[in-house]
Amino acid sequence: MKAIAFAAIAFFVLLAYSPSFMHVPRADQIMYLSEVAGKKTWWDLTVGSMDLNRHRAFNPGDEILFRPVVYFWLGSERYFFGYNFLLWQAAGILLHLGVLWSLLRLLLAIHTGWPAVLFTAFFSVLFVNMEMVVWHHINSYMLFVICILAALRRCYLILNGQKDRPKDYAVLFLWLVIAAFTYELANVIALAMAIVLWCLKPQQRWWSFCLVLVPLLYAAASLLNARMHPFTFTQSLPTAFATGPVQAIGNWFYAMGAWFYAGLFPGELEWVLGARNMIAPNETHLIKFVHVTQWPTLLALAAAGTYGVCIFKNKQVPFSPPRVLAGLALILVLTFAGLIAAGRGSRIIMWDVLRVNTYYMYMFWVFLLAGLYAWVDWSSTGIWRKRLLCVFTAGLMLYNAGKLYAANEEQARGNNDILVLVRTIDMLIKEHGQEPGFSFYVDARYPGNYVYTELRRWNDPLNRRYSFIEALYPQYFTTNSPKYKFLTRPSQ
Repeated sequence: MKAIAFAAIAFFVLLAYSPSFMHVPRADQIMYLSEVAGKKTWWDLTVGSMDLNRHRAFNPGDEILFRPVVYFWLGSERYFFGYNFLLWQAAGILLHLGVLWSLLRLLLAIHTGWPAVLFTAFFSVLFVNMEMVVWHHINSYMLFVICILAALRRCYLILNGQKDRPKDYAVLFLWLVIAAFTYELANVIALAMAIVLWCLKPQQRWWSFCLVLVPLLYAAASLLNARMHPFTFTQSLPTAFATGPVQAIGNWFYAMGAWFYAGLFPGELEWVLGARNMIAPNETHLIKFVHVTQWPTLLALAAAGTYGVCIFKNKQVPFSPPRVLAGLALILVLTFAGLIAAGRGSRIIMWDVLRVNTYYMYMFWVFLLAGLYAWVDWSSTGIWRKRLLCVFTAGLMLYNAGKLYAANEEQARGNNDILVLVRTIDMLIKEHGQEPGFSFYVDARYPGNYVYTELRRWNDPLNRRYSFIEALYPQYFTTNSPKYKFLTRPSQ
């Protein structure tokens, strides 16, 4: 059942995301490609760039973060894929499929049956997940999600008595370590798991205590890196509750409300596709009254209501392994929203943080769905309630999948000239790159090229601007007597 269900889910995911194979790099990914343009070896692009955010010349910032796995993944993609963006996108979709496989395994471990497939399928084509899957620069965060879902499953099996050997704790520790060096949130869940297992598995307390080493190992590695390669902060450190505790707590819950609203009612908000795929700036209220006359909204309300009845009729035992796992998932949701509210919301208006950074919703929804699923005892849920939930959710899935396909296709059409130009430049380099004095210039108005106003080195003059092609090929791009020039559209 598991393999067949996953194959069906994967088919619809590939269908919904198929136009994205024609997407090109955007926003921060262009900054990354500019930064590493002069690096050639795999070692320099991966291990040698493990702390790139702490020393980058283009658009410096966020130096407090330490995410070596993210840069290891990005560097490997840059080395093996070059500027073949189809492969970059394929890697993102494969990561998303990896998340879905991990989510399905976790849910089936809690309760076997088709509700696990239903929850996984709903998440698979959720429209708000699009940015995480198609934006090359951040889809390595899905590695973090895969590791956390695998850790949650292992923790559940330990709590349930199916896995309770030192080897199982070692596997759990390994998943958490990889996750921690990808995204800092893993350190919080490692401590939470250590406390839970310490309390509920007293016979293995030594191994539970070992999970505390995860944040200690991460902190030691980050501090050691900072000592070996000192850096300077280019922006003030975010301070939790810098805007006051009441507003900070308000931002915290506003984030979760906005993410829940956007995911459940994707048709209620206007979206724009561009350097970042985001909610339109005219949407001044990210949470508002829904239009009950629209069928997707009615389906969402019906699905939510049916799930609410399932909770009301729930017979789950308190502190049972599924309930504990639901609690761990809730900790992830709350902590993630809190980190965003404190780290981002203290410096920028929270409305703008949530509107622009829509990829946050991916992590919110995957952990929320895991928690919602674990909270209900599906074996004691009436068959008609499950059937109704299936019908309503299937309708929502079709709507989300159609919206996903349309958005990916729209973005692919907008990227067409850029894709053609990059392929042309790559062919030029392949055929003439060994010539003495090889260089080229591409006018910023040439189809497919454009000025990226956000791209700047820390020491650039204020009026310095880079075009897209100059950012990707700085070693060949010149305005001083270039050997090849791209000034106008070639004659048809």
